[in-house]
Amino acid sequence: MKLTRTGVELLINGKHTRQIEYATIKVLAVGAIREPGTKPVLVIDLVFDTLYDVLEHHRVLRMTSTGFNPMKLIPDQTNAGAAFKRLIQILLMKSGAEGLPDASSVSGNPYANYNSIKAYEQTIYFE
Repeated sequence: MKLTRTGVELLINGKHTRQIEYATIKVLAVGAIREPGTKPVLVIDLVFDTLYDVLEHHRVLRMTSTGFNPMKLIPDQTNAGAAFKRLIQILLMKSGAEGLPDASSVSGNPYANYNSIKAYEQTIYFE
């Protein structure tokens, strides 16, 4: 994955690239999942539909702190936590997306905490 001038470029199955334009990101949802007995995981969802659209399933690209190293995308940051915050800031700024669950927690001041991925999804997607 890499950030470009116009969007996020993904490498799919190690073979093909796909460009996701910033303008297609309608919502940026962020949460810290803290399941008992496990290391906390930061979840970042890029949502391509407004959450006010009545849909059975929203189109979402989910990134997790266990899935990639944000310092490869944001090399000027000295630690992963700072790189994630900067990545989120860039995505919000370039996309104009709505940040959920709220502006403060999507920016990591602090991140909203959830005891499971299900609790996160219920809060964000009104499930």
